[in-house]
Order: sequence, then C-alpha cells, then structure tokens
Amino acid sequence: MLYAVLNWGLGHATRSVPMIESLIAYGAEVEITSSGAALHYLKERFPRLRFHELPDEAIFYSKRGAEWSLIKRAVRQSKINAAQQRFIRSLTERENYSHLVSDNIYGAYSTEIPSAIITHQLSLKVPFGKSTVNAKMAEWINRFDEVWIPDDASKSIAGTLAENTKVSIPINHLGVLTRFAGSEPKEKAYEVGIVLGGPEPQRSILEKRILELTKSIKGKQILFRGSAKPETSATNQMEAYSMGDGREMAEKLAACKLVIGRSGYSTICDLLAIGAKALLIPTPGQTEQEYLAARVIAFPQFAVCKQSALSEEVIKRVLNSEVGKHESPNFFSSENPVIGRFLTK
Repeated sequence: MLYAVLNWGLGHATRSVPMIESLIAYGAEVEITSSGAALHYLKERFPRLRFHELPDEAIFYSKRGAEWSLIKRAVRQSKINAAQQRFIRSLTERENYSHLVSDNIYGAYSTEIPSAIITHQLSLKVPFGKSTVNAKMAEWINRFDEVWIPDDASKSIAGTLAENTKVSIPINHLGVLTRFAGSEPKEKAYEVGIVLGGPEPQRSILEKRILELTKSIKGKQILFRGSAKPETSATNQMEAYSMGDGREMAEKLAACKLVIGRSGYSTICDLLAIGAKALLIPTPGQTEQEYLAARVIAFPQFAVCKQSALSEEVIKRVLNSEVGKHESPNFFSSENPVIGRFLTK
C-alpha cells in the first residue's frame, strides 16, 4: 500500500509515525511518498521502507506572518492537486498498490483502489468566502472513499475545524494521534523546553525570539528546532537538537517545567499525551493555529500568547504558575478497528 504525507512543517510527518507502525502491524507492506523535510524525517524513522519523491510546491511564510502565503497557496492548490494526482495515478498503476492512505495530500486518492484521507480540517477559518472555500474543501475530500479524523469525537480538540456539512463520504474518528507515549518522570530536569517547526522564516523568527528571552532563566533548557539546519549550538545550559522523535523526546519534554511552542494541532496532541504545561504561540496570520489557541486556552495546562506580545515576563509568569490537569481525550490505538476494516476492503 502507499502512504502519502504532506510536507508542511513536521506535524503531518510526526503524527504519521504511529499510523505507519499500525498499518505495518496489521500486515500491510507500506511504501511512503512525501517531499522536503517530511520525507527526510520519515526516511530516518523508517530506513527499511521504500520511498518516493512527491511533487509539491514548498510553502514559505513572510516575516510579517502567514496570511498572504496561505492565500497564494490556496489559489494554486487545485493545480497542485492535479499534478499530485497524475503522479499518484502513475505510481499506483506501476506498483500495483492495494490501498492508499493520504495525510492531507488532496491529490493522493484513487478511483481504482480504496483510499482514505487523514485530516483534522474539513473546513478552513477564512476571513471571507467561507462557504465557497469549504465547498471546495469538501469537493477535494469527497474524492476519497472515507475520511479519518485524528481526534476524539467526544472531547474534540479540532472543534469546528472538523465539521463540514458538504463532506459526503464516511467520517471516522481515530482518537488523538500523537507520536508520544505518555511519560511521567519523577522530577523536572529542565526549566524550559522549546519545540519549534513550521515554514520559514517564522520558525527561525520564533527561535531567535525565545532564545533571547530565556537567557536569564536559570537552570537547564532543551531545544528541538524542527529543522535539519543546526543553527543553534548546545551549551552547558542548553541542549539543542535539530529533530526529536519517540520515547526519548517525550521523556525529555515531560521533564520540563514549561514547554514553549506553536499552537499547531500535532504539537497540542503531543503535549496532551505527556501532560506538559505549555505556553503556545500561534503563527501570526495562521488562522488554524489562532483558532486552536483560542480553543485550548480553556485547558488548564495551556497558556497562550501572541508572538508580538511574547516577553521575558510572560514566560516567567507561566513558568512559575500552578496549573491543573485537563481530562485526557481518547488517544489513537495501534489496533484501531478503522484501519483493520479499511485493509479488508
């Protein structure tokens, strides 16, 4: 079978890890198609699998924020979908796959074999043209046989992002999808943990800002840059990694008194899995992250701050605050019946 992954930050790639492991456990022979940093990450994570380079257009945000970049991407999305569908159709015919799973690649569907799309976004938060935009979203999604939402239906994180009345194919909730297994260390070894990702230059802008503001904080810190380019060097105070993965990363972040990162969907799911106290900073102009930040601020373990308002005082106040625990959602299980049923088709 073929598994396609969107290269938009590392969130789609990291949350694909437990999905791919589950498919393999069910007996599927998995091949992966992706591009850029996501493809690099998955190649390192699954060195024995076969990979294919997916045609795509890289996304870059401006220094002011994400808004105009996302609008430009939306204008070109139909052409990108068509190019990716031609590639997927040719690859599927050549390799004779039995099933196709896509994490947010709208062109990665098939009319010949069962195909499912994984997405927590059935609709978009847009400043205008909402009905038209979401009708187009539904049109793309309805080309698949079914949609898998990586969320808990009863304790939803995605909220109205996962709602669209024009989606007509079967909808299944997988449970909250995260690469992290729960971890509760006996003591907090780090004052601050920093988790970054997403398109440039906003990723680097936030990294530079946080590192400047946390200089005065005493005690050990740890940084996961979410980029293959090692710009930050480790020091006696700071452990620095380009990427992170699996149990070791989960344990290190769970050992932080405070985690600082974006309010991306996959980041939120990962932090919920380890019960981390976190300060979340939405990417300016990224309406999905702004919506999720406004939604999860109700969770007692999360605080939210706009990037423009981030300060040393804010970080120290959240670091020293006491928080309660939110009731955990239902997480994805490797023996998920949705996957089992799909593979029997």
